[in-house]
Amino acid sequence: MKRTILAVIFGVATTIGAVGLSASAAGAATAPSGYMCGYEDQTYAGHDYCVSLDTVHWAAFPNTASSAAANGKNCSWSRYWSGWGRLTQAPAGDHFTLYSEVKVGENYRDPNLSNGAGFDGAGINFNDTIESSEFLKCA
Repeated sequence: MKRTILAVIFGVATTIGAVGLSASAAGAATAPSGYMCGYEDQTYAGHDYCVSLDTVHWAAFPNTASSAAANGKNCSWSRYWSGWGRLTQAPAGDHFTLYSEVKVGENYRDPNLSNGAGFDGAGINFNDTIESSEFLKCA
């Protein structure tokens, strides 16, 4: 009974979400439903930084991500940016895009951002450069 209650509490806690969720398991390749995440280490290990469409803070990523995963519930694309326009208050710089795991089912994660990322960031080293994000193609 205690295990069931703890599992339910943990499940609710991990899906409510906010910037800087910290319960990522090493090797977990799936972002929580409705989120896009950057992970401190390669292969989705270390501290994670996750945002959802409802709680998105455009400049939420502190330039420490080495891997990324996307699972937008209502949005097909998650775009990660290398900068944040201080004057424009919008994502800026180089970017790569991952699809949503639940909506598209492919190209939704990248375990090593140093060798290029997503379908549009090939050849660019995005390791420790993600500073902002946005959801695109939302229903």
